[in-house]
Amino acid sequence: MSQYMYLHVCKVGHTGGDTDSGNFTECAGPVYVANSVCAPVTAKMGQSSSSLYTNFKSEYMFTCD
Repeated sequence: MSQYMYLHVCKVGHTGGDTDSGNFTECAGPVYVANSVCAPVTAKMGQSSSSLYTNFKSEYMFTCD
């Protein structure tokens, strides 16, 4: 059974990013930003975009090793 999923990763400085969303049976993505950067991520999942049971947003951004 498919369900609504939304995945967004921000670019450094919050100047855009990459998004994948829609109704999927397994997972949303992949989404990409520049190499060696860990960036803020927003992930949502539910029966529809207005009926979510997961609405996660990370707050931190840092350079990966």
